[in-house]
Amino acid sequence: MASATPQTMALYHGLKDLEVSTTNVFAMVLQRLLYALINNAQLVEKLAESRPIRRAAQITAFAITKAQIAGKDATSKLLKSDTLRQIKDEAGRVPRDVGEMGRKAGRIRDSFVRDVREGMRDASRQIKNRDK
Repeated sequence: MASATPQTMALYHGLKDLEVSTTNVFAMVLQRLLYALINNAQLVEKLAESRPIRRAAQITAFAITKAQIAGKDATSKLLKSDTLRQIKDEAGRVPRDVGEMGRKAGRIRDSFVRDVREGMRDASRQIKNRDK
């Protein structure tokens, strides 16, 4: 374009600025189409009544319920654990020296390890019982 006039150069640059990629156009068309489908009440109702959507809703509800139960179990185990009780007890007392502080940390560590081992045993028992 070395021999082009200033007018053709301006036109060329103007068209180049207007260039829109096909990916962007496709994304815009798809977005508008999905928006139109989502706002169609009859279509949404039919989809909600379809077997795949109902099954997906059942699976989602099951997963949420299972997670809630697991969370409640973990919370109750934590509240019953010796480690939490020890941490609460030890936090209320001020250590006299570094040695006493080390002994307290050792007791907390031991109860924590014991709680973890019990949790691992419980989990392995649950897995074995599920396999039967």
